[in-house]
Amino acid sequence: MVCFFRFHDSANALLELVPGYSSEALIDLSNATKLREVAFWFRPDVNWITYTLETILPEHRDLQKILIYFEPYNDISADDPISADDDDPADLKKLVGEEIYKQWMDLDGRLVRLWEAHAVRTKLIGVRNKFRFVIGLLPETKRRGIIQLGTYADEQPYG
Repeated sequence: MVCFFRFHDSANALLELVPGYSSEALIDLSNATKLREVAFWFRPDVNWITYTLETILPEHRDLQKILIYFEPYNDISADDPISADDDDPADLKKLVGEEIYKQWMDLDGRLVRLWEAHAVRTKLIGVRNKFRFVIGLLPETKRRGIIQLGTYADEQPYG
């Protein structure tokens, strides 16, 4: 596993897996109980984010926000029969593939459980014209209105 993991300070962490990583990667946050904010950079495979979020415990009382930075999917073009702006579940499953779609559904459930247990806010940061596509992969989070959207200009990763 190749992983980029750094604490900006004791309350903020930025996590990223880089090319060559294992999708089964786990970054254990269970001892980082003073975290207020965690930021993830992701690729289409989001298992590692879900697995890492599963290490958040009731002791993480200070955790307030999860930031998920996304990049545009390079393999989606305007010529695709399924538009990147489409949020129909069947179309999204065709577009990203069944395995990746399942991973997103698992992440969606985990984000909802964190909201229910800790009132942790989630914010997606990315390219404005891809929001509908990405938010379509988080249907329950979207339905409950517990996710915010922002651009890179709104929210810079820790320097």
